[in-house]
Amino acid sequence: MKRKGAHGEGTWCFPGGKLDKFESIENCAIREAKEETNLDIFNIKIDKITNDMFIREDLHYVTIFVHGETKSYDARIMEGDKCEEIGWFDWSNFPDNLFLPIINYRNG
Repeated sequence: MKRKGAHGEGTWCFPGGKLDKFESIENCAIREAKEETNLDIFNIKIDKITNDMFIREDLHYVTIFVHGETKSYDARIMEGDKCEEIGWFDWSNFPDNLFLPIINYRNG
């Protein structure tokens, strides 16, 4: 997803967001994927954690990456105020303009 309207605007990232109070990491991933792409994901596994410091914006996040499965690859932009484009990329052929947590994920 190509970010829009927030820090990291114009960079590519995976669907995601903040945990709701008392929400599990797996349920957050399922909810965020549905809210942002209309995809139903399942078989969620925690993958990697990154420490993401956005120095210019004075922001600091710990990002928990998960992976899962889907039966449909018909992703749609569901939050047009947060996403300007959506696409599928091969792991070896990502766009150059990646969101910092994705850069840290790939370098870690």
